Amino acid sequence: MSGKRAPLEWAYTQDSLGVALAALGEHGNSSAELKEAIEAYHAALEVFRDADAASNIKETEANLARAAALLAKQRDASAAAAEK
Repeated sequence: MSGKRAPLEWAYTQDSLGVALAALGEHGNSSAELKEAIEAYHAALEVFRDADAASNIKETEANLARAAALLAKQRDASAAAAEK
């Protein structure tokens, strides 16, 4: 699927990819997957903002915030473990 030929569909796919990567990152304790999820959410948001898709923007921003919080939690846990 091309972002140029079907931008909204591409953005929906990026958002769904972000959801899947965030779940993998959370359950597998993988910061790399959470970072990829965050990148996918940012890509989706660019398109949603250009299309003025308010409900999609709100949902994707919530997904982004959750992934960022999970990443911060993982980093804090890693830092605490390193201090022991």
